[in-house]
Amino acid sequence: MNTEHEASLPLGLRSILIDSLPAELLTDAAPSHYTVEAVFNRRVTEGESRALLGPESLRKLQESGYPEVKLGVSDRRLNIENTTLEELRDGLASVLTQMLAEIGGESERKQAVADQRLKEHLENERQRLESVTELARSVVFTLPTPEPHSPAVHEPTLSDREEIANWVDEGGARNS
Repeated sequence: MNTEHEASLPLGLRSILIDSLPAELLTDAAPSHYTVEAVFNRRVTEGESRALLGPESLRKLQESGYPEVKLGVSDRRLNIENTTLEELRDGLASVLTQMLAEIGGESERKQAVADQRLKEHLENERQRLESVTELARSVVFTLPTPEPHSPAVHEPTLSDREEIANWVDEGGARNS
């Protein structure tokens, strides 16, 4: 099963791992309660695992009449501790199925929100990169064009000459 298809499956259990059951079942030496390992239908995410092992799951088990049952996650297995096959058959399996559906649904909702945020972030980054590229393309490396005639030395104009003459007439220049 490929990972993409697997991630789209609702979280659930496939079967009980028979080899993990006590060898003494259905004999006089059978334990009254034991651990049953059930195989998940797909890999459990970290968030789903935290939810399964969290206080809300324990509360739901207690409210459903299974206060002694504890859960554990090991790879692709749910360890249902302190139970029996009869308890599972007579209602605990349904409680667990409901819990897994709720946990999986919440996980899917959170993932959808995260996917949408990522999509928006990527779109914003694409637009920003487009703007940066457009701005960079607007930069032109050219020499400035000189003005048609800009004399290096300021040549006096007629009015300048008149001002100099007035200055000399007023004694602004020394005669030798």
